[in-house]
Amino acid sequence: MTLNELLQIIERMPGRSAMTLTPSQHQVLEAAYGPLLVIAGPGSGKTEVLILRCLRLIYVDQINPRSLFVSTFTEKAARELQDRLGSYAAWISSQSVEAKDIDVAHIRIGTLHSLCNDIMHEFRFSEYQNFRLMDELEQLIFINEHSDLVRKNLNTETRTLWTRFGSVVGGFPNIPVSNRIRSRLNRAIGFRNIVGRLVEYRVNIQEMWNAGDEWATLADGYQDYVEQLENTYRSDFAHVQAKFLDFINSPRGKAFLHGDGTPDNPGISHVLVDEYQDTNPIQEEIYFSLAQTKPHNLTVVGDDDQAIYRFRGGTVDCLVGFESTCHQTWGNVDVSTISLLENHRSHERIVQWCNDFITSYPEMSAEGVRSQRAGNLIPASEITGKYGDYPSVSLITGNSNQSLARHFADTVRGMLDNRIISDPSDCALLMRSTRENNAWAQPYTTALQDVGISVHNPRNNAFLDQTEVKTALGTLVSVLDPDLTEVPRQLQRIVRGWTDAYDSNASIELKRYVRRAKSEISTKTPGQAFQIGTSELFYIILSFEPFPSWQQDITLSIRLAKLTQLLESYTSMPRTYDQSRTRNWLAASADGHEVSRNWLRSFYWGLVGILNYEGMNDDEDEYDLFPAGRLPIMTIFQAKGLQFPFVFVAERGKARGRSRDPREPSGTHEIESLLYPFRTNPPNLAGTDAERAIHDVARLYYVAYSRAQYGLFILAHYDAVDEGSPHLGPSGRQWLDSVGIPSLNEKA
Repeated sequence: MTLNELLQIIERMPGRSAMTLTPSQHQVLEAAYGPLLVIAGPGSGKTEVLILRCLRLIYVDQINPRSLFVSTFTEKAARELQDRLGSYAAWISSQSVEAKDIDVAHIRIGTLHSLCNDIMHEFRFSEYQNFRLMDELEQLIFINEHSDLVRKNLNTETRTLWTRFGSVVGGFPNIPVSNRIRSRLNRAIGFRNIVGRLVEYRVNIQEMWNAGDEWATLADGYQDYVEQLENTYRSDFAHVQAKFLDFINSPRGKAFLHGDGTPDNPGISHVLVDEYQDTNPIQEEIYFSLAQTKPHNLTVVGDDDQAIYRFRGGTVDCLVGFESTCHQTWGNVDVSTISLLENHRSHERIVQWCNDFITSYPEMSAEGVRSQRAGNLIPASEITGKYGDYPSVSLITGNSNQSLARHFADTVRGMLDNRIISDPSDCALLMRSTRENNAWAQPYTTALQDVGISVHNPRNNAFLDQTEVKTALGTLVSVLDPDLTEVPRQLQRIVRGWTDAYDSNASIELKRYVRRAKSEISTKTPGQAFQIGTSELFYIILSFEPFPSWQQDITLSIRLAKLTQLLESYTSMPRTYDQSRTRNWLAASADGHEVSRNWLRSFYWGLVGILNYEGMNDDEDEYDLFPAGRLPIMTIFQAKGLQFPFVFVAERGKARGRSRDPREPSGTHEIESLLYPFRTNPPNLAGTDAERAIHDVARLYYVAYSRAQYGLFILAHYDAVDEGSPHLGPSGRQWLDSVGIPSLNEKA
């Protein structure tokens, strides 16, 4: 089958939205083997092109699907790729006899973390057998429970260390570091931030030891943490990648990489990476190791202008310096670079606004900040002129969060009443934070509800406020600590809310069971073990009403399942001083008649306190992101890769002095600089901490603005327009006037 024959088959596919491939998209499909960098701007069809390149390799070049390694940034993106590849494959098989026996389900697709975890288990890597991969919340619980650097009281050395890294320690930034580091949980949050960077940035731990003082303290603390992971057969997201590098260099890893000559294990011949702008150094090393065999078939797709995950360890330098790294690693190799700059999504004025905005900050023009692309975004030919001539980018202003929210809600209401949109889900409000328990998102939710518009905000951190969640936790606490004698003062309000929910919602049968359980506990002698563990107790609780009835509702059922999984993650954690037993094991206190006080204190500080600090979100339905009848309020990060007919973008405004100007350096930028001297072969940092903070702001709002299809509305306080704001360009009103952005409402 030729490439043209493949494309002709795909173009005939029923239900496929017609899209004529541009010359640059054709270039990506036709590109020869070897290193390939695809710089793909927003709306340029990069996902479609990535899928088509996979299909070309399989159906045209007859590459065994098992030889393709495809890495994505999120599990959702991986499932989307799998679904679309499966749909294409089913159609191609129905149209071509030679394609019938090809199974694209054998392509290795996923996030790098999940691929590393699955492959090492599949090939039974001895250094990773029976390991459990922890998510970030479970990692925090583990650190709080097991890290000596976190658990032990402060001394001169550790106080110096935590002060040096005060910007990444937990707690509100306006509280002095000397006060914040007194909290064990704050130190645990700080250590979680640090330990990931030590691995991802390829920090030389021996060099840190050699540096002495607080650096040696950190190196000791890190080594202790690694030993705890090994002893308990656990891994975090960073260390699963470090293990995978070891695996690649092992005999079993070589068998995976090079194959054994059979169709079931042909080895890896092509590596394709999506969202490469968010890759970090250890991931870069993995991808280059996977593509070590000539001609080094490594295809990376990304856009440095959309690099918004520095706070999660992403270093845009990997994309900007891709060609240089290829030459350093593989010598005089030809590296192809193709730019996809045709935007198939947005009104031409929105495209122009995006171009103007990303280049408005002088810091974005410095050497090494942006990749060498072929030019700026351009509206695709089928978009130019199609949407009509109207002010597709507008400014909405207000003198407070509340008035701004009212103007926003009135605008949406007017669009509905005038049939500009048919449903609230045609719009989206994008913010940096969507928590409704603060002064940022709550005014917008209230204003929309006041004009009769419902809201969809799954990341409002309201999971623990749901009745079924509070009732379940309140029931558990009513059994294990009925008098609430061990609840820390800081957590009394939240725990009392749980027990109140139990009192209000529990059925007669459930309350009878709680009384029986408490009575049985009261008969226990000192140190006597219980016949059931915490998880088993929780399962019994959920068997009583109202939980079975609540579980008939899919939303409530998902929440209870998530809570069950969360509790299982905690109770499976080995105890600090007795790793033969987990937190699931329950016993009576030293004087009997009640649950062990040590267990309760660990439960409150090690789980409840962390949940209260971290916040929890509802799980999102990837197949119903925008429920009909509700307007989505989303973080800009959440909206990455999505599009909406109309987009409203708001800066979060001021909130009781706790918010930081995002143009100022954060702990993320400072930790890059602090660890830089200890990194192995680091690239040059692109600017100072302050300059990199501005790069991140420009990229964040560039992502937000490029989500819009027909209309983009920028929400801003009056003083922000006059004085400048992160989302209004470098100088506020002066710059807005220069690019011709009209205001829909004048200052009162």
